[in-house]
Amino acid sequence: FGVITACSFCQDPNESHSHLFFDCLFSSRVWHAIQGKCNVNWPDLHSPGIITYATGETKGKTLRANVLKLALMCTVYNLWLERNNRKFSNVSKPVQVVIKSIIHMVRGRLLSFNNFPRSPGDNWFLSHWNLPKIVLKPLSSVRNGRAAE
Repeated sequence: FGVITACSFCQDPNESHSHLFFDCLFSSRVWHAIQGKCNVNWPDLHSPGIITYATGETKGKTLRANVLKLALMCTVYNLWLERNNRKFSNVSKPVQVVIKSIIHMVRGRLLSFNNFPRSPGDNWFLSHWNLPKIVLKPLSSVRNGRAAE
């Protein structure tokens, strides 16, 4: 609509999508924490670069791909939700509360799935996201001393 408003997080006079989601100190803190939780280092947290990168990183049906996909979507959603709560309801949450909300949202969604194909690194994600092994495909049989999938 062409209306210029201040950033709801840091009061920068020119709120833009790029600033709101990636350049603002508040958003940067959130992204940094979520990257650590996902054991990933997104190289360029700016639109459209992050979209291009995320599209490649989130392909497939593995636990890792789904964690990254959900983390990206939930982070954008929660940043937008927090922005709107501050702007329209004059209610704000500290950055750590927003981060915890994202983590709980991602974990809750992951718990509703099962049968992620097994892949290297699954144990890291199971441990760091406190997920039960039942989210992975069951080991179907044992052949030659190795588990078949």
